[in-house]
Amino acid sequence: MVFYMGLQTLPQLRQMLAEAGVAADLPAVAVERGTTPEQREVWAPLSSFVERVEEKSLKSPTLIVMGNVVALGRGWKEAVESSEPMSDMKLEGSCRN
Repeated sequence: MVFYMGLQTLPQLRQMLAEAGVAADLPAVAVERGTTPEQREVWAPLSSFVERVEEKSLKSPTLIVMGNVVALGRGWKEAVESSEPMSDMKLEGSCRN
């Protein structure tokens, strides 16, 4: 699932997904200002995603991706092995300038 400009409604979105039976451990990532030098990311399971996004005070424009495909991303392994949210990551080998 991909949501653009969904920061304002993220808590309600998580609630609706939970009510629909979506697993709490669903992988999620928020990407603020994607493909720019100011890009920031937050990787977390759905259960703690809202809180971690709020901790980092992400702003629009932000792209939110949820689903098993997120677990294939370069930041997911570190996110689940760490108690800290993955954010402000440096992108090596990316298409960013």
